[in-house]
Amino acid sequence: MRTNARKDAVARGLSNYWTGSPCRYGHLAPRTTSNGECQECARLRASAKYRADSQAQIKIVKRYQNKHPERVRHSKRLTYEKNVGYYLAKAARQRESRDPEIFRAYMAAWHAANPGANAAYCSRRHAAILRRTPAWADLTAIAAFYRGRPEGYEVDHIIPLRGRLVSGLHVLNNLQYLPKLENQRKKNKFNLEEFNDDPNYR
Repeated sequence: MRTNARKDAVARGLSNYWTGSPCRYGHLAPRTTSNGECQECARLRASAKYRADSQAQIKIVKRYQNKHPERVRHSKRLTYEKNVGYYLAKAARQRESRDPEIFRAYMAAWHAANPGANAAYCSRRHAAILRRTPAWADLTAIAAFYRGRPEGYEVDHIIPLRGRLVSGLHVLNNLQYLPKLENQRKKNKFNLEEFNDDPNYR
């Protein structure tokens, strides 16, 4: 066992350290520099305390979040940046398992409760369409395409107007019909491989 590990951690300003030996309860885990406690022991104790009185613990967390909002936002941002792959995969799983009826009810309630945010979103989208509409675009054909939308489908831009990889134009050959739920899942994504494999765009 490295008896000087904690002293080294204190000298270097580290929040935890490693001894290479199990604690007295058999946990092989890092120790906390401030008190020398095994972090697995601390985790188990906190978990048991939460299960014993979860409502009291939730109130404690809420008080801390209300008192230190900037610190909480900074911590959440760091956590997201370190685990961005996990959060993106989780969001994808949630979208795949989403019940369309429940989602529609949720969105209707959100729009009713946030009219300002909804209006701002519509304004940004309208501005994006204007910016991405070239002078040579056939507006009559585009309008006819929108009017011909089948029931249950939405008009989608194959290459998104505000995509991360590439931005497309608001022109007829960049429009397609997609089922509403599929369009919601697609958002502003663009699959380059699917685009290259489509004979209509060679």
